[in-house]
Amino acid sequence: MTDDTQSEAQFTHVGSTARAYVTSTFSWLDLRDEEAQRVREALAGFDNQGMVDPLGFGVVRDAFSEMLFPGVSTVQTRARYFVLVPWIFMQLDLEHIRPSDGLEREKELERDLIEALLRGSTDREGIIGREARQSTQQLPSFIYWGGLGRWGIRRFDGTRREYFQTLGRRPQLLKTESEDEVDPTIGPWHGDLPEAPQPPSSLYEATSLTLSAEEAEFLTDRILNSVPESYLAMLVRDGSVDQEADSPWGHPLAATVTPEMRRILHHARLFSLTSHGAGLLYNAELSRLLEADDGPPLPVDYDAAYGDWAELIAEARSELGAWNREEFWWVVAGENPRVPGGARSFVDWWLDLVVNSSSLGAGDSSVVKELRDREAKLKGARAKLAHRRARELSQSAQGADEMLFRWPTARRIIRDIHEGAGRAESS
Repeated sequence: MTDDTQSEAQFTHVGSTARAYVTSTFSWLDLRDEEAQRVREALAGFDNQGMVDPLGFGVVRDAFSEMLFPGVSTVQTRARYFVLVPWIFMQLDLEHIRPSDGLEREKELERDLIEALLRGSTDREGIIGREARQSTQQLPSFIYWGGLGRWGIRRFDGTRREYFQTLGRRPQLLKTESEDEVDPTIGPWHGDLPEAPQPPSSLYEATSLTLSAEEAEFLTDRILNSVPESYLAMLVRDGSVDQEADSPWGHPLAATVTPEMRRILHHARLFSLTSHGAGLLYNAELSRLLEADDGPPLPVDYDAAYGDWAELIAEARSELGAWNREEFWWVVAGENPRVPGGARSFVDWWLDLVVNSSSLGAGDSSVVKELRDREAKLKGARAKLAHRRARELSQSAQGADEMLFRWPTARRIIRDIHEGAGRAESS
């Protein structure tokens, strides 16, 4: 498998059977942060088919996502899990759990937390596992582990499995070379974590996802210190509870950020606008193929959606003509210098088509063939445009959503932090 296909094809499967396999596999698998991030994004796509990336735009999407909202993942839900997950792992140390029992005990605590959240919450939005409850596989520790490291809350430099291997050895690991006493400043979790090292006694009785003022202050401090140049930090620092903008560049703060962040937002916005058409055209062709297979077409009229998109492109023609694509790739490379050559070639081909063509490929069989060949290169026998069997396994749209670079998740997390900070002002 080539470098160009690994990140997309390795983690993308079709059909409910494949999803169950992936879920059960990744529920125990621990990867380094950057690799785990890609897995989380892929898993999220199974629950939101519009986010699946059949054409390989994801490597650029993820670069912008990390520049704008580092530590945030589309699978995350609410900010307080950045506090709850460390408390769970602290509990393992307090109970002197053996390494061999660490994984099962940690799962038990996470599932106890689900029940405590359901008991203590009037608003259940964002409770992970609120439907599956005790059978939940994608637990918060798996979802938030990478972000906890990115924000400097988790100081343990390893996977969850490696953390379990150190259980029972924590006092020895924390001793200084010259003293027998434990040094609290070098523990696995940030020393300013609220309630540390003793989690709240009522945590597994009843709790909620509402941040306290102290917890909000802690998360604000971690974001501002760990990723200070990110859009996430700028929005948290702004202090506005109103995060209702439909896109990151639509937020009022976008007009007043640093020149570098304005540059990033500019390129992210144009990439989102232009790449969206490829997903719409892909699904318009997929819908036709499903109907040709004697089945129902997709429920959305993607031909009409593509026409609407083409009108937006016509309105932006002047701006797109002036788009500095060399700078665009320079910005992307600043976050990910290892963009595969095949991905860059395909993205450039599509952007050239959008910027320079008046027809935008509508009804052009050669353009559809490029999309079909691209998907086939990435997915092989699982490519829907090329293989009827793949369409039979999964008859839903893919890659149809406009790229927002984790904004919906980040918006909710930022709102949680601002609302928590507001509780300090009102008390």
